[in-house]
Amino acid sequence: MASNYNSRYIPAEVMVHKGTDYLIRKRQTIEDILHNQVVIDLPKKEFSKTASKKEKVEA
Repeated sequence: MASNYNSRYIPAEVMVHKGTDYLIRKRQTIEDILHNQVVIDLPKKEFSKTASKKEKVEA
């Protein structure tokens, strides 16, 4: 059982039948993983005038 948790590749699968091996699923490529991902633009955080200097430095 395989998954893409944390964008891990799904490995190839091999079946062995009567001593002969068969590739039944190719391994996943980075293009396969990124195919369904969507890039979004997040709004920048605005600082209020009452924010402390420490809060501004941490951002």
